[in-house]
Amino acid sequence: MTGGLSSSTGARTASGSCLLVGLALALAACGGGPDPAGQQSSSSQPSTTSVAPPSPGTTDAPSAASPSPSEETSSALESDPEPSSDDTPRPPVLTKDASDRDLTTSDFFKKPEGWQDGRFSAAGKQDLPAVSGIVDDCQLEVDEYTPAVELRLANNFSTISMVVAQGDDSEQSDAVLNVRAEGNGTYKDTAHVAFNTTKSFSVPVNGVNAFKLQFWLSGKKCLDGHDVRVVLTNLRLQ
Repeated sequence: MTGGLSSSTGARTASGSCLLVGLALALAACGGGPDPAGQQSSSSQPSTTSVAPPSPGTTDAPSAASPSPSEETSSALESDPEPSSDDTPRPPVLTKDASDRDLTTSDFFKKPEGWQDGRFSAAGKQDLPAVSGIVDDCQLEVDEYTPAVELRLANNFSTISMVVAQGDDSEQSDAVLNVRAEGNGTYKDTAHVAFNTTKSFSVPVNGVNAFKLQFWLSGKKCLDGHDVRVVLTNLRLQ
C-alpha cells in the first residue's frame, strides 16, 4: 500500500510539473512575459550613425567666403581713380621768363612728330645745341600739310630770332630750305637757306600770341621724298 501511494503521488507531481511547463510556454508564445535577456541585448548596443568618408583631395579647412557687395564697393572706392582728361598737361603759354634764353621743344605749343632737342652738325660746324626736325616735301608754296611749329607768346615779346641751317647729315644737298613766319595768322617773313650755309632770321612779334614757323623744300633740283634736316640754333625771344 505504501508503494502504491508513493507511485500515485509521484505521478501527480510529474503531471503538475508538466502543466506548469506548458503554461509557461503558452505565456511566452503569446508575449505575455518579459524577456530580460532581450531587453539587456537591446539596451546594451550603442546607436551608430554612418558618416561618409571625405572625398580624396579634400581638406577640413573652411572655404574662403565670397566678398559681400558692400566689401566690393568699398574695395572699388579705395582703389586709385582713373585720371581724368583734365589731368592731361596743357601745352605751355610762354611768359616773360622765357626771354633771353635758348628755346627748346618743351616751349613749343605744337610741333611735328619727331622734332627734338639735341646736338647736330650744320654748315661744317659740329655739335651745335639746337632744335631739329626732318622735312622731305618739295612745294611751290605752303599748304595745310606743311610741317610747322607753333609757340604761344601771349603778347609778351617784341622779337623772335634764330639761325637756320640744313644739317650735314641731310639726305639731299641740292634743295633750298624755306622758313615762313606767321603771327596771329598773318604773314611776317620768309627765309631761304641753301645747303652748307646759315641764315640769321629775326621776326617782330609785338602783339603776337600765336606764332608759327613753317618749313618746306624747293628748287629745280629738289627731290621729293628725300629728306633735309632742319637745324635751328640760338632760337630766342626778346
